[in-house]
Amino acid sequence: MCVCVCVCVQDLDYVAAMGKPGGGRNDVDPRFISLFSVFNMTLPSEASLYHIYQSILAGHLQPFTDSIRATVAVLTQMTLELYKTVVRDLPPTPSKFHYLFNLRDLSRIYCGLCLTTPDNFVKVPTQLRLHIVHSEH
Repeated sequence: MCVCVCVCVQDLDYVAAMGKPGGGRNDVDPRFISLFSVFNMTLPSEASLYHIYQSILAGHLQPFTDSIRATVAVLTQMTLELYKTVVRDLPPTPSKFHYLFNLRDLSRIYCGLCLTTPDNFVKVPTQLRLHIVHSEH
């Protein structure tokens, strides 16, 4: 026996997000967009990104040796250069729509770097190898 229940939904809000058109994504009709409140969030500047990620890594590496702490600026600059190169050289296309790189990918590298402990990482080459491993995935 099937019991049907009527549900009344009130005060419902929709929240949606979308990327810019391109790479298999189409434009959305302006008449449809006019039904929503639209907020445009731009990416932070390169200086802001450098400051954010440099601060995260510098805070984590406080208990490490001086040689490891000295790599913070170089690792941050390398990571941002890698990110800019990947975004520029691997844009999404209709056939490669999965080539979508954003700040989440950059954050994953730093999440991996923040899993390190001072007793396992005492030399700079070890820290650099870890950075390379997390940058490849």
